[in-house]
Amino acid sequence: MEPLYAKLYDKYTNLKAKKFSALEEVNKEQELKFMNYMTAAEELIQHLRDENEKLHAKIDELAAAAGSNVDESSLENQKLLIEEIQKNKELSEEVARLRKLLDRGPTFIQDQGGNNDKQMHTPEGAQPKSDMPHDSYQSSRRKRRRPSETDRDTSNAARPHTNAQENSQLLGLEKEFHGDIVSCGAGQDAHQPGCCIRTDEKSGGGVSDSSTFECMFQALIQYILGMKFSIGDQTGKFCLVALHESSGYSFSLTWANGASGGDVELMYSVLSLGTYERVAPEWMREVIKFSIGMCPVFFQRISRVIR
Repeated sequence: MEPLYAKLYDKYTNLKAKKFSALEEVNKEQELKFMNYMTAAEELIQHLRDENEKLHAKIDELAAAAGSNVDESSLENQKLLIEEIQKNKELSEEVARLRKLLDRGPTFIQDQGGNNDKQMHTPEGAQPKSDMPHDSYQSSRRKRRRPSETDRDTSNAARPHTNAQENSQLLGLEKEFHGDIVSCGAGQDAHQPGCCIRTDEKSGGGVSDSSTFECMFQALIQYILGMKFSIGDQTGKFCLVALHESSGYSFSLTWANGASGGDVELMYSVLSLGTYERVAPEWMREVIKFSIGMCPVFFQRISRVIR
């Protein structure tokens, strides 16, 4: 039995040694693979870190460049905005001045006529006090007060007749002027259509200084489109002139016969781009013909630009 046990023990030890050697080889292979994996992972991580640093540096450069570009563009935009604001202010002042001149109307003409009459009544030898010193002015008055009694009597005798003639002439001119205004206003009332309303502008004393006619349809179109419309004469043809007061942009619409001869077309031509000189699209600078049916589309495009 002992030799049999010895053989079994030897066989067991051999099998155990073979098994341990196989396990050691497998462990070595796994350890080698793991080490290779760790090395590759570390290399990949280092590569990604380098790429990340490069990307961060590029982002910083782009941010700095974009910031400088934004600063330059913002400064340029601010300059343009200041220029446009200045232009709008000047245009508003000019429009206000023209409105005042239009509103003054006949009153302004009367004032000018009164000033001319005052200049006519002023003697030739008289000069305003501001043009000479006070002493010289007083001395000239004294000199004028020293004429002889004969000259004084002659001047006193001739002056009433001259003043009476001048007063009668001035009264005649004033009546004629007021008569022309009244007749002109009456003629305008007779020729105005029913949609036009006459408005009287009164001064502080309650006296009507001037009167204007306002068309309700024209006012409605102005409120809807935000532009002022009037009738103009361009190359011998009547045309519709539109003005955007805040920007100074204006254009004209003229009636024109179509290519077929039967349809009626409108011809658009720009008069002034105003403050839209730099931002106006190309079609606003050209002469355009379009049919009556395209009017809504045309005014929609105009409204997109001016609003």
